Amino acid sequence: MQKYILLFLLLFNSLALLAQERADHPVKGYHAFIDGGFNTAIGSNRYNRISFSTSHGVQLNPFLFVGAGEASQFYLSEEGNETYVDYCEPLFADIRIDFKPKKVSPFLDFRIGGSFVGDITGFYTSITGGVRVGRCNFSLGYELQFIEDYDNPAYDSYSWDGSFVRDPASSIVFKVGIDLGSR
Repeated sequence: MQKYILLFLLLFNSLALLAQERADHPVKGYHAFIDGGFNTAIGSNRYNRISFSTSHGVQLNPFLFVGAGEASQFYLSEEGNETYVDYCEPLFADIRIDFKPKKVSPFLDFRIGGSFVGDITGFYTSITGGVRVGRCNFSLGYELQFIEDYDNPAYDSYSWDGSFVRDPASSIVFKVGIDLGSR
């Protein structure tokens, strides 16, 4: 696990060096965000995960971004001496609010959608708050991915008709990202 965290930090430190150009506020027009994160599981479902995502859309004014995106998430689970990796790709709508559009600006990012591809499918949502420093973004928040599965009697409280379950995988997420919008 420490290798994944170290790799993640090295990757985004190098991306931050590429983002030296700064503007006073987000400019209207096309914007893209690329970020990576580490999720720590909370609740009954103990899946930690590593995620990478991209959002593309329009900055309507200095305060509001509206777009859509895709994430690649890798769920890590350990059983005995073995580590298993499950994969999913949520598609989502993305709304982002910059509260004080300056070089250093707090923001709130809300994503809602679903995962239809990979080992894990189901409803997806994420809400994060953070700070934008120039083109770099740092955020902390909550993420929920429902894991839909068949014939899993261990989670009878979530099942109906005895064969289909929806298991919520809640997590606290820390993300680091880059704003690739027009400035």
